[in-house]
Amino acid sequence: MTAVIPADITAAAQRGFIRTACQSLSSAIPTAAVAVSLSGDWALGVGLGVASAVVTAVLAGAASALSIVAKGIPEAYQAPPVDRPLTADERSIIRDLRLLEGRDPDSGAVPEP
Repeated sequence: MTAVIPADITAAAQRGFIRTACQSLSSAIPTAAVAVSLSGDWALGVGLGVASAVVTAVLAGAASALSIVAKGIPEAYQAPPVDRPLTADERSIIRDLRLLEGRDPDSGAVPEP
């Protein structure tokens, strides 16, 4: 049976959900601090802060996953094609790495000792 959503899109959506949800959960401490200061009750404030952070994380993660499913994998997240020619920057980086390794920068050959 043919899948409605391709496997690579599904995997990217899952990674997007997890990444975005974790980033959103990082707001739990500041959110709890604000809730504690506004409510005046420590337990209630922490409970409200953590609950709001978890709900926000799930909603943000779902939005990320649905965006990837609807629009496809963003171009910035796709690997460049393997068979393309190297850019000038990439050639420069390879040349610099060869120099750092003590090799000939153009051929990559190791000089005789």
